Amino acid sequence: MRLFIDQSICSSKKRLHAKESISAYITLLLIFLTAVLPILAIFTVVTTQFLSIANDIRSSGTITSESFSLEVIADQINSVAANFPQLEYQVTTQQLSSSLKELIEPVSGIALNNVVSLGGNALNAFTGIIIFSTVVITVLLNYNRLIQVIHQLSPLPNEVDKRYLDRLGSMGTSMVKGTFLVALAQGLATGIFLWIAGINYIALWVLISIILSVLPLGAGFLVLPLGIVQIISGQVWQGIFLIVTYLLITGNIDNVMRPLLVPKEASLHPALTVLGLFAGLKAFGFLGVILGPMLMIFISTTLEVYVEYYKEKSVTPKITQ
Repeated sequence: MRLFIDQSICSSKKRLHAKESISAYITLLLIFLTAVLPILAIFTVVTTQFLSIANDIRSSGTITSESFSLEVIADQINSVAANFPQLEYQVTTQQLSSSLKELIEPVSGIALNNVVSLGGNALNAFTGIIIFSTVVITVLLNYNRLIQVIHQLSPLPNEVDKRYLDRLGSMGTSMVKGTFLVALAQGLATGIFLWIAGINYIALWVLISIILSVLPLGAGFLVLPLGIVQIISGQVWQGIFLIVTYLLITGNIDNVMRPLLVPKEASLHPALTVLGLFAGLKAFGFLGVILGPMLMIFISTTLEVYVEYYKEKSVTPKITQ
């Protein structure tokens, strides 16, 4: 754990000139303030909004939002279909509402079941937090000793061990800065523009945008379809606004922030990040969002260290004639 926060959070020890125990507890507090508590707050708000969407559709047959009107969408579709008499097809509000119900109800049921499950496993979650806190404090207080043990157990030269650990630390920091911070910035920017356009359930869209921002196209998977739907539903300037702001601002946040936050030599290729993310989700569940990229960093670092220190020293067999 320390390998990935030593270069950022744990600098509090040097800045505050505090004892190791005080620095360790400050680090743990910062972890909860910057990661755990925001995640819990976002999860609570998003779950509430998602269930609100499902309840709106279940009770009134539509989404309670001025930005989305099933009547307007049905009228727009029918006006386009009227240009093709051979189709002889008319869309009704009831059909759109029924389709939305079929789409939302299974997902909302899963979300509700997960909420109930989380409530029932509150004790396990509390136990996990205690274990996590204990491990973090122990590692931070015994970091130097842990590094010595690694050097003693490792069959590699100390120079290689140091290079290995430094590389893991720098790439772990770059992953946090270059992937999660950029995704957070893109998600927040998307949320601001959606709020200006009058879209409801902002917290839900922000969370989806942050998750999608890990992918190459990022929040465009969400914003561009939303912009098109806005235009079709008669909210023309809102739809154009969403598309233009994504193309000019949100889509370029990555190009501006990543070079400033991540040194080129410490960056992990986006394709490897995405591969590690989805592989981690498949293998470890939600924790795979963190564990997957970390394992990919470990594999990438292992290959780089091997190439740098051993492949060049390998003996090329001589060919005798």
